[in-house]
Amino acid sequence: MLRTANRFYRGRAGLVLLCIDATALGSALRFEPADGELFPHCYGEIPLESIVATVDFPCSGDGSFELPPELGLFSE
Repeated sequence: MLRTANRFYRGRAGLVLLCIDATALGSALRFEPADGELFPHCYGEIPLESIVATVDFPCSGDGSFELPPELGLFSE
């Protein structure tokens, strides 16, 4: 997540992270290789009821991103 954010969205404001119940996506969710690791891709609509939380995702002063404290239990 952080590598993707810093690579493609560095310095962008107004971003949020969607915390999604992956089981609600069923077969639309696939983990595929990207940059040497598996990355989730969703091939279909994301039902609104599968979004369990949203978290503001501001960039730091230098434009980079860090994991918000609310998500400290998760790792990349």
